[in-house]
Amino acid sequence: MTGSPGGPTAANEDAYRALVGALEHEVNATLLAQADPARAAEELGAAFAGHLAALRADPGCLAAEERILVLAAEATEGEGREIAIDALESYLETSPRAWRVHYLLGELRRQAGDRSGAIVAWSHADALHPLRDVDLLQLAALEREVGAGASAAAHLRRVARTPALLLERARSLAAAGALDEAVVELDALLATETVGEPAAHSRRLRLRLRHPEVEQALERAGEAVVSGPDGALAGAADALEGVFAIEPDLWEAHFGLGLVARRQGDHERAAAAFRRVLALWPEQADARHELGVALLASERVNEALPHLEAAAADRPDDPAYLADAGFAQLRAGNLTAARDRLLRARALDAGDPITAAYLDELARVEALVRGRR
Repeated sequence: MTGSPGGPTAANEDAYRALVGALEHEVNATLLAQADPARAAEELGAAFAGHLAALRADPGCLAAEERILVLAAEATEGEGREIAIDALESYLETSPRAWRVHYLLGELRRQAGDRSGAIVAWSHADALHPLRDVDLLQLAALEREVGAGASAAAHLRRVARTPALLLERARSLAAAGALDEAVVELDALLATETVGEPAAHSRRLRLRLRHPEVEQALERAGEAVVSGPDGALAGAADALEGVFAIEPDLWEAHFGLGLVARRQGDHERAAAAFRRVLALWPEQADARHELGVALLASERVNEALPHLEAAAADRPDDPAYLADAGFAQLRAGNLTAARDRLLRARALDAGDPITAAYLDELARVEALVRGRR
């Protein structure tokens, strides 16, 4: 067995040289990642090529196989997706039963927007090694999106009957035109699940299937609430109230009424509506944010702060959420935390006038604090 003690091993000299060279290319790719991304990509491609060469020289070279899998897994979280896809496809030409390679290839193709290619890869992986429930749900969702409802249903029959499964099965049935069967699945889900994301999406889908005209009215009302003139708010509110006769726990309708109240300056009524949303879907980040804004407008800073912080944590790349959390920290007297959130918000959107106003207020308060020392 070729190799140094504690180092990579291979069955022959050609495989060993290819393996060592590939590892050197990996190091180069890492070192160049920040300074020269183009050269780093070239080195990554050379690393994959070297590991493939090692496997051609020694099909049992576990070290080369493991490095290919590691590099492909890293590509699902960062750069090099297309390079990894090409390498995995080359690998499978000589090792078509490598289920982990099929699995990673499926994920990379999915991220690249190749839904059909992802379905093929995951189906191969599943045939070689049964996929986990969470992966079967993802596979079924892709099949539903491309119109393969029968295959989606077959995969879903193998998954434990969780709320997520029932929702995905209903979506697959609806996409296949089996609307009555989809509603049965949704009814079964909502008979036991009343709170949380699956229940929230199930209510909306059931409304769409049973009462499409009501959902259309909901969407029109939502557009009026978000971007319509003030004169349209009363009509939008009536439409949203009308939804409750069909689906009293539809979170979108409660959220819309909260936005109406906020635009009308009724912060207490807005807060009540957003609290109702969170009672139905506790993790809904937009409702957390809007509740925090309503409470802040009502001078209830200590109540507002945890909601705005939670929303900003859920949406760390949303400058408006960060800015509002920073302003709440400012109002609470936490100047260091306020500056942290507001500077991050400005980095994400340097031209936002609200963030600029918050920073001006922070500078004014900091100057007052310094003056008292």
